[in-house]
Amino acid sequence: MHLRGAFHLGHDPALVRLARAVHAADIASELHTDPLGPGLLATGLGGIDVEADDHQLLERPSSTTRSMPGAGERWPHHRSTPSCPSG
Repeated sequence: MHLRGAFHLGHDPALVRLARAVHAADIASELHTDPLGPGLLATGLGGIDVEADDHQLLERPSSTTRSMPGAGERWPHHRSTPSCPSG
């Protein structure tokens, strides 16, 4: 079972959309099944080029967050570190 099903999130349109993009970026043969797949893959690979350690990468300010002035005010509860048990 996928996470959306396990946590009963399958009816959230934003998560369904995100799942399609992540699936496309994650599976080479599916890359072009979603228009966001190639961009999401490039973003992820670019992050690895900057910092191989995921935890260190999350601590670094990114060009994405610097390009979004006021993001902290709009999303004050955004976590800079993962909250999953393995993270």
